[in-house]
Amino acid sequence: MSTPTIQDSILSLGSLLSKSTDFSILSDSTSLLERFIQECLADTNKDPLQNLITQVRYALSHQEVPPDDVLYQLNALESLVQKPITIAIVGQFSSGKSTFLNALLGREILPSGITPITSKVCEICHGEDYELKARYHNGSIKSKPLEFLHTLNELENAHIKDFRLYAPNPLLEHIRFLDTPGFNSQNEADTDTTNAILEEVEGIIWLSLIDNVGKQSEKDILQNHIRKYAAKSLCVLNQKDRLKDEQEIATSLQYAKEAFRGLFSEVVAISAKQALAAEDKTLYAHSNMQSVLDFIHTHLAPNAVSLKKQKILRSLKTLLIQALYHTHKGIFALNNLATMLEKQDGKVRFCAMQSGLEKHFNTLFLSYDSELENLAQSIFASLDSQEIQLPLVVKNKFGLRTQITQTKSVPLLPKDTLISKLCSEESQYVRDFRKLGFAMSDFSMTFGALLAKEQESLKDKVFDISTNKSLIKSLSQAKFHSLQETLFAIVRDYENAGLKAVANLQSELIILRHCITTNYRGAITLALTKLDSTMQYALKKHLQNPKDFALFIPTLENVREELNISLHFLLFQDKLFLQNALYKKALWEISEAYAQCFERFNSMLEPFQDALMEYYNILKSELLRIKQYK
Repeated sequence: MSTPTIQDSILSLGSLLSKSTDFSILSDSTSLLERFIQECLADTNKDPLQNLITQVRYALSHQEVPPDDVLYQLNALESLVQKPITIAIVGQFSSGKSTFLNALLGREILPSGITPITSKVCEICHGEDYELKARYHNGSIKSKPLEFLHTLNELENAHIKDFRLYAPNPLLEHIRFLDTPGFNSQNEADTDTTNAILEEVEGIIWLSLIDNVGKQSEKDILQNHIRKYAAKSLCVLNQKDRLKDEQEIATSLQYAKEAFRGLFSEVVAISAKQALAAEDKTLYAHSNMQSVLDFIHTHLAPNAVSLKKQKILRSLKTLLIQALYHTHKGIFALNNLATMLEKQDGKVRFCAMQSGLEKHFNTLFLSYDSELENLAQSIFASLDSQEIQLPLVVKNKFGLRTQITQTKSVPLLPKDTLISKLCSEESQYVRDFRKLGFAMSDFSMTFGALLAKEQESLKDKVFDISTNKSLIKSLSQAKFHSLQETLFAIVRDYENAGLKAVANLQSELIILRHCITTNYRGAITLALTKLDSTMQYALKKHLQNPKDFALFIPTLENVREELNISLHFLLFQDKLFLQNALYKKALWEISEAYAQCFERFNSMLEPFQDALMEYYNILKSELLRIKQYK
């Protein structure tokens, strides 16, 4: 097992600190530690690009160990620093790519012509000895003899993904070649594979047959696939040995340069066949293979470091920008939630206003008032009268006192008849008051349904945040789990606040319902008894002293007043209609509870927002460092 480096230890320390659920660690001491870690990471013995990759790795590890795909990219970039430059050998199908590579290697290893191997990518790199490895689609890698390339059949080829050929050639110590399937083969996937390779390589050598150069199909391929790689491309016209003299070769070269203007850095003519067969310097020189090597050494190799640097910096920028994007989205999500929680009370009030709940609640009192008025008119209309004999002492014409009897009509309240009529189960008033009572208690259910709908909306929003991919990517696992617990607590507390307000409203409305349903008979009996008692008492006094005491003849207002008292009119007016109406009280309770919830949870969300902002600033600072890198 390898001994961990100081950089590895520091990265582990940074990751451990980032996982801490003690948010108080984000303090001035953390900044000091951060500076210390940065100084330790800057290893002066390392390649500057490797130092940069290490620092980006640390920055991305600040909240959590980066995911596997990010680690894979970082590891690939680190290996790229010391990796030989890669040159892709590209051309149309059967353009002589394999023969050209054999000439570069100085040995006929790769099969030429239409063979299964030519449909696979073959990476040619440096090794201590000649060795061939085949990578299969199932992920396994098997060593094969070099002859395998010539004996491979279609059946086994279908299971192979690509090849890697090792050769003890000094040229391969700093350069590796990729033999590509090419364009215009029978398999469209070959073109896709070749295009993907071109995105990754530092140089391209395009192979074309000198006596067939400049066809429209070739121009179309170059325009569509090669144009953007012009700065790192070489066009090789192969098989110049098929032309009769140097004049024809020069003519073909000139034609190719005109036809491919702006597509390549240089165009050269060679004979891979002569270079491969050369046994002396003269034939090799005549093959012109050296011009290819010269282009590689004078153009591609010097630019390799710059190309690698650009590629590494571009990749690091991409990783940081992606992390910044997710962190920004995470910050936005939490800020949006805090705003939503702050406005939850206003949203409930607005939805209640839009739903017409207050108007509906007010109609409860108006209906109650109307029922009382109808009941009062019914009782008033039922008042009767009776004839009584009233003894009177009068003086006759001689001045003597005599007693006479006078018939007088007095008001009569049929109390028992009215009680029986108004309180029977068949009475419309009983049914109407019962219906009104249940309408009052049912209002709490309507109000609760509105709150439940808004609560469901809040729950959906919180659920979205609890599964937010950007937050998952931007927070450590421990912090994200802690955030989820906080979010679930938010939903629970807001829901409990709503349930409590609805329960309080319901209990008071049930009391009002009982006042006009369960107590209805007693209230009517009380009102009629009081009216009747008042009338009887007035009659008794009137009989005793007609001059000083008048009869009591109830008015509609008198009847209504007694009903108001017995059926608690002022209570209903206060609870259903005035400033302290229960509906307004319920909204006020919710407003107070929501304000407390927001204050509590806003403070609980702040550490997560601070952690995201700190991570965002670290990523932003690292991105600035890369942009300023020379």
